[in-house]
Amino acid sequence: MNNIDQGEYTYNTDHEMTILRFESIDGKNEIGMINFYPVHAVNLNNTNLLVAGDNKGYASYLFEKLKNPSGTLSGQGAFVAAFGQSNEGDVSPNLMGPKCIDTGLPCEFYTSTCNGRSEKYLYDKAQVFINGNGIVNFRYTYVDMQTINVSSHFTSTGRNETTCQAALGYAFAAGTTDGPGDFDFTQSANSTNIFWAILNHLIIIFSNLLKETWTSDSHIVIAGLANSYSHYITTYEEYQQQRYEGASTLYGPHTLAAYQQTFYDSSLKLARNESVPSDPQPFDMRIKTFSFVLPPIPDGLPIDKNFGDIITDVDSTYKPGDTVRYIWWGANPRNDLFTEKSFLYVDRLLNQTWVTILTDDDLETHFLWKRQFIDNSIITVEWDIPTTQQTGQDLYRLRHVGVKKILLVVDSTMDNQKILLLATKFLSINFVKNI
Repeated sequence: MNNIDQGEYTYNTDHEMTILRFESIDGKNEIGMINFYPVHAVNLNNTNLLVAGDNKGYASYLFEKLKNPSGTLSGQGAFVAAFGQSNEGDVSPNLMGPKCIDTGLPCEFYTSTCNGRSEKYLYDKAQVFINGNGIVNFRYTYVDMQTINVSSHFTSTGRNETTCQAALGYAFAAGTTDGPGDFDFTQSANSTNIFWAILNHLIIIFSNLLKETWTSDSHIVIAGLANSYSHYITTYEEYQQQRYEGASTLYGPHTLAAYQQTFYDSSLKLARNESVPSDPQPFDMRIKTFSFVLPPIPDGLPIDKNFGDIITDVDSTYKPGDTVRYIWWGANPRNDLFTEKSFLYVDRLLNQTWVTILTDDDLETHFLWKRQFIDNSIITVEWDIPTTQQTGQDLYRLRHVGVKKILLVVDSTMDNQKILLLATKFLSINFVKNI
């Protein structure tokens, strides 16, 4: 939009995709891949309440399904596909333009990127470009971004400049077209419409300037998200516009130049096998943070109800394309986050043995929790049966696994006084429904 170098680029976004393909030493087994492509992982809008990996997570899910043996559960296969992030900037994945949350109609009709449809082809065509033995080297350093003196060699002004204390501009609160903010802030203070189309033209991605810092015989991949999030980084010229990305650049108009200078110094030390400074160490912010999220309270039930009692039962039979929905009284899923496990399972009866075919990590399943009153929990488990699902007299079952938190009233005598002690106890619950 305010890019002084726009004539040097063929496209308004970076179309380069990089794939690292990993094989066993003997070359007989595929181990995995890492994909780098610059696009925002925000196909789902900010009204979605389900835990999901969005477009990058779904790409990993599908690629692993493709490369692992049939029937392998998600996340349990030997082949691992990672769709990492590169210099995504604010490149939208919405090919047909962002949609308004309330109507579903297009907000704008600007195409941003192909969203990486070529991963499989590129993976198959990947070649070995490093022969022999080599090393993986790195440099890791902490930098106080608020106090950097930036050389004129890197600044757009041609003068020595400094960064400033971290701050966000008003336009940051306005949000973007894909994810508008909740308050009445606007871009560049020239509109009062919070749904105004912010991204009329995509900004220049700063990584192109960073890449110029290295030599032409290097293949540079910018990992846009690493360890922590430092908001957007725009050019000096884009910063002056103070739209969403410029207002999100934390350390002032010379933030990009400071990064260029820092990466330049670190790359020289890496090439010369020299060490980098270990100071200043960052302040441990954990001692100053707090959470508004309270721990789960003990689970309760309506009168005459038990855990697992049915609210909405399943039908007797289903066909491919149907949705199975089962609703019952349950417990708060925050009692146990079930890391590396699942809140629901779809099992199929094979040779008199129940075999799990889907978990809550699969796109066809949904696990929903709803609080009723103060301590009651309504659990909904859904399975969208694929149209390709095998038919016949096969039996399936839905399982929900969770933990309930209850209060125990314990009588105890101390100093001849009756004391009521409240203690928490966690009990496993396993609800099964045959279909």
